Amino acid sequence: MPGISSCRSMSVGPSTSPTLHVASPIYGLNTHRTVRTTTSQESIEQQANKVKDSLSGKNFLEVKLLCHVNQPFTLNHLISVLFQIMQMSSSTPVPVVATIWAVAFILKDHAASELATLVTKQVTDDVTSKLVDHVIVAISPQVALVHNASQMLTSTLEEATTLHNSIG
Repeated sequence: MPGISSCRSMSVGPSTSPTLHVASPIYGLNTHRTVRTTTSQESIEQQANKVKDSLSGKNFLEVKLLCHVNQPFTLNHLISVLFQIMQMSSSTPVPVVATIWAVAFILKDHAASELATLVTKQVTDDVTSKLVDHVIVAISPQVALVHNASQMLTSTLEEATTLHNSIG
């Protein structure tokens, strides 16, 4: 039909003139006709909160008994903290729970990948140096034999040349 746009009429009844409402962009399932606004990280950090930086965050987690006191944070430790947070309240909205679980599992995969990379590098470094040492030890006698044979061939060639010159 001509004249149809992505706008919908918000008017009700025949006597009111139609007012147009432009459809808002939807970023996922949006059942309340609201537009999600993104908040910058700087704005989030400036909000009133007990946690203002990594030190206050560490203190907060220690007070809530979500981490080991005076222990460094590792990736696996932080993943564990996320899983503990999910067990703290049953009234946490499902999308929040799913989001935290998603982050925890992604971090867990990242930690496994990081560990695999570290182990691979360690094994490669250890095996490479040992392999080079073993190869050198294994081929040294053969290299010495080839060197001796080369010297013998050189001296035999010199003797043959001298003999040939003396005969001819």
